Amino acid sequence: MAERYIQNRQAGKRQPLTEIKSGANTTPAQTRHVRSEKSTSPSPLQHLPHNESLEANGTLAIRSSQPNSPENKRVSQIASEYERDPKRNSVISTASTNASGRRRKTYIGHWQLGRTIGKGGCSRVRVVRHRYRDNQYGAVKIITRSTAESTRAQSLANLIESTRGNASFTASGYKPIPYGLEREIAVMKLLEHPNIVRLYDVWENRNELYLIMEYVDGGELFHYVDERKGLHEDEAVYIFRQIVSALLYCHRLLICHRDLKPENILLNKEDLTVKLIDFGMAALQPKGRLLSTPCGSPHYAAPEVVSSKPYDGTQADVWSCGVILYVMLTGTTPFNYSQD
Repeated sequence: MAERYIQNRQAGKRQPLTEIKSGANTTPAQTRHVRSEKSTSPSPLQHLPHNESLEANGTLAIRSSQPNSPENKRVSQIASEYERDPKRNSVISTASTNASGRRRKTYIGHWQLGRTIGKGGCSRVRVVRHRYRDNQYGAVKIITRSTAESTRAQSLANLIESTRGNASFTASGYKPIPYGLEREIAVMKLLEHPNIVRLYDVWENRNELYLIMEYVDGGELFHYVDERKGLHEDEAVYIFRQIVSALLYCHRLLICHRDLKPENILLNKEDLTVKLIDFGMAALQPKGRLLSTPCGSPHYAAPEVVSSKPYDGTQADVWSCGVILYVMLTGTTPFNYSQD
């Protein structure tokens, strides 16, 4: 099934998102199937609706956290329960800064900063290259502390409204890491799967946090599907199997993603390898317990999440996967959504 699309891919290569020509993890060439050109068939929608994680007080508003809700357990407290590769354990360190604050930063630890490839309300993303490892690239998400605690639309601050301190600096002069951010870092350190983006390192200074992750050069699944107005069936199956593989791995560790959507799935440009990203809403769900925090994106959230009922996070993830498969095959979402 895969070989029939290899030759056609050569004529329809997409341009890379940046000038960088090497990814952080160069994987061996894989047998793959890809489409040769964009579909010209009409679509019910001109473009797919772009889903941001909803702000507080929306339909899927982030509610006040409940003490007995299992998703409020600190993931960092259970990290030692799972075996991890010691190479993945990045110690949070202090990034060197110029005292005047006027000089432009060129390095974060051993990583040299490159061009900006994305911006958000409380963060921006830049390409980085390792100083001592030839051709090892990454992507650093630079998060401003002052806005990370209050900006709900950005995924890294959109988990739960509670944070671990928000007013004063600690005795050392540093603000505590926001609770949602700390949880995402802990979750990403637990995960090591070929279809989940890797977290290489974490640095911080007084004003910013730096999450250095694997660089994926093919962009979002959202744009890939939207440009083609839907995918061929065998190509959709190829991508979907990778999504399911990553999700099953998370569920075996009792981790629910809770914000699955095409915007949170990246593709490698060369072979369409899937990389699941954005664990800002992830939750630990002990067996026999239900989650209660409504979160996610409106077009992809399960009915029980939308209706603010207790829900099984794994089942909610499966619902979102079904919607993603529908979107890949048709180029449009199965349900309309409004704030009413």
